[in-house]
Amino acid sequence: MKNALLAALVVGLACVPAAAKARAKAPAAADEASVKADTETLKLVELFVNAPTSELPPEKVPDFLAVDPKTLPAKLRMSWMQKRQELLALKKIADGQKKPPIRRIDVPPPSERDCLPLEGEMADAILRSAGFNDVEEHEVMFLMEQTKCTECELMVEFTLEKALKHVKGKKGQVTTRTYYFLHPKDPLWTLVGAYRAGNKNPFGTPFFGIGHPRCH
Repeated sequence: MKNALLAALVVGLACVPAAAKARAKAPAAADEASVKADTETLKLVELFVNAPTSELPPEKVPDFLAVDPKTLPAKLRMSWMQKRQELLALKKIADGQKKPPIRRIDVPPPSERDCLPLEGEMADAILRSAGFNDVEEHEVMFLMEQTKCTECELMVEFTLEKALKHVKGKKGQVTTRTYYFLHPKDPLWTLVGAYRAGNKNPFGTPFFGIGHPRCH
């Protein structure tokens, strides 16, 4: 039943306008909007952030993703972003299952707009709370080598996310830290697992025989 409901959610995501899927800056507590969300919008957001993903109404997914987080109370903004990231990751995973093994044959390179990092003081916390797991930069380099994808293509074709966390020091200096994440259901975890186990050439495994996911 849960799989069927998740599949229905993916169908709902397919109806989301491209603008609603665009990457967003992590909302800060200080962000304010001149227009506040109405009561129905608040109820919708509270439903989505509190209910299990498998129990969400798929027909309401486009409405949820179209919400401007600046119109929400501060306590709901982080939760909205977390659920948003989770839903978009599930969409990528489901779409990937329908694609050919080499995904970007004759496909133009993605634009920078398609792979902007999530930025803000809470950027990494949002992704962890959305269920993503940390990967190291050298592991991302390994994924790029094995899949023949650029970093941007990994973010478009798979669930790789890049978070830029801006930390202000005692003297007012701002330091930017970079974090990488993958959703736990992403097939690339097989590669990461092989790499962490010391297998730097995993193409002999069943996963990386005919049908392994690559960009080129």
